[in-house]
Amino acid sequence: MAFTIEEVEAVRKKEVSIALAYAVDPNELLKTENHNILMGYLTGKITSLQGLQHSQVDYYFWGSLFKLLKDLENPSENDQLVLDIAHHPVVDYYLRQSFLAWLTGYIVHCRSKKALDAALGQFKLLGYKEEDIFQHIVFLHSNFNNASDEAILKSPYLLDFLLNFIEGRHKLFLPTFNYYSGGDRSWSYLYFTLLEEANPQFANEYALYSMYMERVNPVVFFDKYKDGHYMPAILQFLTNGQDSNIDIIRSKLRAAMHLAGVDELKYAGLVIELSKKYLHYYCENIHKQKGEAQFAIPEFEGTQFKYLPYSTCAFHFLLKHDREEGLKFLTEFFEKKVYVQPDTLAILYHHLNQEAFPYFKQALEGDTSVGGIEFCRSVTGLLQQYFTPEQYTPLVWGLSNSKTKAVREFIAGILAENDPAAEANAIAMLASKNAETRQTAALVLGRFATPAAMEAIKKMLDKEVNDNARDILLETVADTLPAETSHPFVAGMVAAAKSRGKLNKPVEAWLDEAGLPPLYFLHGRQADNDTVRFLLYRMARTKTMRSDTEARYVIQLLDKEKSGPFATALIKLFAEKGAKPEYKYLMALAALLGNDDVADKIRTTINRWVDENRYKMAEYGVGALAIQGSNKALRWVEWYSRKYKSKKANIGTAALGALENAAEELGITAQELGDRIVPDFGFEGLFKHFTVKDEEYRAFIDSNFKIAFFDEDNKKLKAIPAAADAELKEEFKAIAKEVRDITKSQSSRLEYYLVIQRKWSFGQWQQFFLQNPVMFIYATKLLWGVYDNTGGLLQTFLCNEDTSLLDADNEEVAINKVAMVGIVHPSQLSEDVLQRWKQQFFDLSIEPIFPQLERRLPDLKDIDLNKAIITKFEGKKTKTGSIRSTLERFGWHKGPAGDGGMLESFNLLYFEKKIEAVLEIEGVGAGYGWGGDEKLRRLYIVDKTKVNTKWFSPPQNDNDDKLVKLKDVPAIFLHEMLAAVEAVKAVE
Repeated sequence: MAFTIEEVEAVRKKEVSIALAYAVDPNELLKTENHNILMGYLTGKITSLQGLQHSQVDYYFWGSLFKLLKDLENPSENDQLVLDIAHHPVVDYYLRQSFLAWLTGYIVHCRSKKALDAALGQFKLLGYKEEDIFQHIVFLHSNFNNASDEAILKSPYLLDFLLNFIEGRHKLFLPTFNYYSGGDRSWSYLYFTLLEEANPQFANEYALYSMYMERVNPVVFFDKYKDGHYMPAILQFLTNGQDSNIDIIRSKLRAAMHLAGVDELKYAGLVIELSKKYLHYYCENIHKQKGEAQFAIPEFEGTQFKYLPYSTCAFHFLLKHDREEGLKFLTEFFEKKVYVQPDTLAILYHHLNQEAFPYFKQALEGDTSVGGIEFCRSVTGLLQQYFTPEQYTPLVWGLSNSKTKAVREFIAGILAENDPAAEANAIAMLASKNAETRQTAALVLGRFATPAAMEAIKKMLDKEVNDNARDILLETVADTLPAETSHPFVAGMVAAAKSRGKLNKPVEAWLDEAGLPPLYFLHGRQADNDTVRFLLYRMARTKTMRSDTEARYVIQLLDKEKSGPFATALIKLFAEKGAKPEYKYLMALAALLGNDDVADKIRTTINRWVDENRYKMAEYGVGALAIQGSNKALRWVEWYSRKYKSKKANIGTAALGALENAAEELGITAQELGDRIVPDFGFEGLFKHFTVKDEEYRAFIDSNFKIAFFDEDNKKLKAIPAAADAELKEEFKAIAKEVRDITKSQSSRLEYYLVIQRKWSFGQWQQFFLQNPVMFIYATKLLWGVYDNTGGLLQTFLCNEDTSLLDADNEEVAINKVAMVGIVHPSQLSEDVLQRWKQQFFDLSIEPIFPQLERRLPDLKDIDLNKAIITKFEGKKTKTGSIRSTLERFGWHKGPAGDGGMLESFNLLYFEKKIEAVLEIEGVGAGYGWGGDEKLRRLYIVDKTKVNTKWFSPPQNDNDDKLVKLKDVPAIFLHEMLAAVEAVKAVE
């Protein structure tokens, strides 16, 4: 008798819920041919598995199939159906691990020899030999003396199988896979226990083998057997002097440190000797290696030193027991320019306090390029933690000539904030002969806006020959440069660049201006070669997709109507040179000077880059498309911001940033830019008039965002008149398609405007919403508010289909011409007013474009607005997949992934305010299909202007200066953030 559909679906219930959580439509899975075959075979509707095809998604959600198996010893007909599927080559490819998990559990709990033999038979059918089965049970299923070990040792038939296997071997058996570590085989307490009983001659050898297993903690082993017959062999191994490589020495040091954790007095001499050996070998052979394995010293439990690099551990034990020897090694490290872990300096202060300062000085005065910016950050942070500015700022100034740009940028901030004489020192350093020192001086002065700093910088601008230093100086005084350009001003810039030797040769050997189409000024004169070369030279200095400060003055004077051939030639050259990132300035300049044809070339190139996985170039392309500036190009940029909001989110984020840059180039806000790029399709107000066979018609967009038509008698037609010519029909067909695209973006954009509380002047609102045929439909589906200049709500209204504005009593209202209008958030309304508007929307059959009046309002209870970190959700267990599906629906995106590919957070960006909500999470895999028990953790808001890296390191507490206090977060954003988190489904 076959299974019923209900029996099969019952065991697959969890998989279906996972499918829903990971945005996989289970209804689509039910339609696949693989599903039909498997379900048909299990329920007896078909008798063959022929036709099964490979599909990762299809089979992943059949992982619980083996729960249907009951008995291998005397399998029923139904059991055989499941086994047939398990051993089918296609199914086995995807579900072997699921079957092995079930099979292992079965074999551990076998109640007869026959059942064991049946289970072993299943292993062998999968191609497993006896040694494969042994290592699977002992080294993979077992997990270091846990409940699995106990179950195995209590399973008489399985235990006999394992002991018989060990007794029959003439050498130590070691697994052939790397299950717990990258390169070392795992060490098993279960195997050691079995060895003692079945083959004790190898137990001693296996005890020594544990020394090499650096991911296994043998403290329990040492503690249990330290007075037994294994300890002499272990101590002999640790002191045998056979130290041929760093791995052996490290293994010995680790074992000695474990012993010291058990009895430091007894094993102090051993750990000191091995510390010396480790540091000596490290100093002579490792040199500049920064990465080191870490060890947890028990005495530092609960402190900042809990996990320390091995070299730091060695220094700690020497400084603790033989300070002179420890300092001798440290001096040798500095002299030989061996990389010193910052943790070692912290431990040094732990032992020496203020006497450690000279060693910090040696660390910074040494070859900091070994450690780079991270070393400088770490050591400078320790200096700030342990010493006064008077002590450490002279050391930091010593890094001003660093060859590393990131180091110079970092120390500039430290010096500007902590040295009262920073400005005066930096002005004096502008005259230094060292280019890096001048760059550091410029970076320091960039932190000051005093007249003295500005004057000193302006004097250096035309003299500075190092472009990196000059760019920094130029950026510092950019706001003080003329707002308008002129021919004399541009001629002066070109002449100064020529005197500095910057126009002696083309920017690239293959970029000869004489071979490019000419550029013309607005008054008609052709730009000379020096001016064109200057333009290319300055644009080559740009790092982002926007005009260079000085190049912008030239571009403003050029006739863009005549610059198309020049721009096209640049795009052609860019493509011929492989569209390399270092030549991206050609694409930027082409965009700034080009027409819609250039924009189309850039757009098709972006799409090709996405297909080729050149995502960084796609980001640059989106930026170039934005600065081209036409409405058509900007609409494409907005489309990219939507298309890649979640998947390939870097491109979407780049598109948002590009729109902001484009708005800045045009002198308007990003939001005003967003309004500008919504087309009106040639409509006059809300209608487009056209004639067919001398009869007048009007097209409009109805409440469902569909194109509709009226004849001259004001009768609504079902379609465009049949007599209309093909060209007119195609025009309206294209408009209908574009309307569909626009509605995909505008609904989410307006919901975002609700969250950030964007306001329009009443005149802007009328122009955008009452004069545009698409946006008018939106106007009729939202509740609007009139606000004062502090954001206080004064009045609410609804836009009727006849463009009249009505209040909650259905009375027409007049709006003050100087008023500000925005989308109302329900938290701004009293309960009475909210209910009245809900009733009004119901009576008028208004279908909201997104939840507005029904929007979820969060519970602010137990939230202290004077704090920065919200802990009320911490530890909340959630349904599998609910964190991902819920937060992505609310517009959140994935944060960084940690060890094992598990996500550390979900984030919600408030782009305009440069803040970001961060919800720490647990148990959610970075990809679909894996994870653990899902939980919520802390929730907080980060000030993005204070974060220089892509991901923000989790704060220790509320005092982190990169966090925003809840009271300072815009109220609506706080509401939306909390509402999204509260919507995540908890485990019942």
